[in-house]
Amino acid sequence: MNVKEWLEKSRKMILEGARPVEDFIAPEKEIRELYLELTYACNMRCRMCNVWSINRNDRMMPGKEMPAEELVDYIEESRILNGISGLVISGGEPFLKKDFQELCLYFLKKYPHMSVGILSNLYNRSLIITKLTGLGNYVNRVWIGTSLDGLGELHNNTRGTENAFEKFQESLKSVRKTFPGLPVVVNYTLTTDNYLGIYDTHKYCREQALDLSIQFPVPWKGAEIFTFDREKIDRIEQLMTGIMEDAVRDHEAGKIDEKGLMSKLFYLSGLIDYQRNPRRVFKRCAAGRRFTTVSPEGKIYFCPILKNQIVGDLREEPFDEIWTGKKARELRKKIDKGFCDCWLNCTVYPNAGDALSEGNKKVKQKSLLEKVFG
Repeated sequence: MNVKEWLEKSRKMILEGARPVEDFIAPEKEIRELYLELTYACNMRCRMCNVWSINRNDRMMPGKEMPAEELVDYIEESRILNGISGLVISGGEPFLKKDFQELCLYFLKKYPHMSVGILSNLYNRSLIITKLTGLGNYVNRVWIGTSLDGLGELHNNTRGTENAFEKFQESLKSVRKTFPGLPVVVNYTLTTDNYLGIYDTHKYCREQALDLSIQFPVPWKGAEIFTFDREKIDRIEQLMTGIMEDAVRDHEAGKIDEKGLMSKLFYLSGLIDYQRNPRRVFKRCAAGRRFTTVSPEGKIYFCPILKNQIVGDLREEPFDEIWTGKKARELRKKIDKGFCDCWLNCTVYPNAGDALSEGNKKVKQKSLLEKVFG
């Protein structure tokens, strides 16, 4: 099948499969992942991000960040968090956190089946290698998420930092040499300056065996805002078509399974469609159900889009009370009613995966009936 045929199939299966998927019922039983922002400290000045400017605007903020032992105390007193299976650590730049290793080891030891993702800009090679080495054999359950917003000067410009691309390459090479097999995934944030570089960056990532995702910027207060006109959106769509064609070829070569292909095509095509017509596509949203975020100073919010909708503070009440409390319940009701919308990995892929699984159940049930009744 060609890209158009695969797109039609993926949209049909995912959108139809999403309808019968059960609604979320019990948030205290459904949470699977915890996103921890360890620090606002960062060694880059990314144009689409406001995190690096927080410490600059509030000189007292570094002293407000939770040390590892304080955060551990809050985790230990939670019954609900005993069931999580995934942790994503970010910042700022998480490797800059003084007690980064102690915190990682705590989670890796407490949760023996947990995978830990570390979202890093891969700028400081020696720091990254030192901190990962300090995890010992536990590093085998770690993956790295990073950003690549173009090749060469495109990346440097987007990251607001000289030599960012060169440092990225150095760190990637060292990580792979020191920790063979450690998964590294890449995200490309589109701007009005770097959008023409997505296909070249995609080719580079394929050559480097890096899985690449793409997104438009989240419009955070204090960050640069990028406005994409119709001409730019059309050009991005053309470049994205080339990426999707390569994904189909990868599937034909056995490098990606059918579910992975359909989820990817659905996400990439939907990225353009959403930009042209922003709206809620899925009734369900995993934010505040399957995952939540903890800020460096202990505030709880559900997702990047709702960063200003704080539902609680770990320094004021236990996590379990926050998670089942009035603010969290009311925000979930608003989300369920569709007051917000987005097109981000954390929302689209879980829904697409659930929908495809639901669709496969139907196919299996139908084939069984056909066998029985001819």
